[in-house]
Amino acid sequence: RSAAPDTNPSASADGKKIVFLSRRSGNKEIWMKDLDSGQETALTTAAIQVSSPAITSDGSKVAYSVLEKQKKPIYVLATSRGIAEKVCGDCGEPMSWSSDGTKLLYLSGQPRHVDLLDVTSGAQAPLLEHPEFSLDQAHFSPDDGWIAFVAKTRPDRARVFIAPFRHGSAPGPKEWIAVTGG
Repeated sequence: RSAAPDTNPSASADGKKIVFLSRRSGNKEIWMKDLDSGQETALTTAAIQVSSPAITSDGSKVAYSVLEKQKKPIYVLATSRGIAEKVCGDCGEPMSWSSDGTKLLYLSGQPRHVDLLDVTSGAQAPLLEHPEFSLDQAHFSPDDGWIAFVAKTRPDRARVFIAPFRHGSAPGPKEWIAVTGG
């Protein structure tokens, strides 16, 4: 193991694989660790600025963003390696996959909001937004019926909320359920 800090972990649902960011080779790259064998493998090796790795529930794919010409496209790469596929030309930062690996929550805009990307069709849709609060750390529940997220309510305060996710949409802020007091 390197002394370089490893950050931004994302684990598969079965807990067998984890992807994370590391600078152990000098560049910020996405690494994967097989938790059964302990083997660690670099998934990205180009000298590009990658961020926000998110692994699918089954551990077969990882989504990540790259800064390219002032845009943040999202790429998807099979964890068995191969060629990364650009699935969105200027989305933002991937956060969480649906359990079937077809939909991806990502953060974009200012204040930051949560959008939904259908990876198979490329369709994008706004999902959770607030006129004042920046949203972060959005994640699907294991059954895809809820989305948990953090809303930064003041510079020094944040609250955790959940919102139901039904038929590809989520309700507005008045129907969000606060889980923490902030």
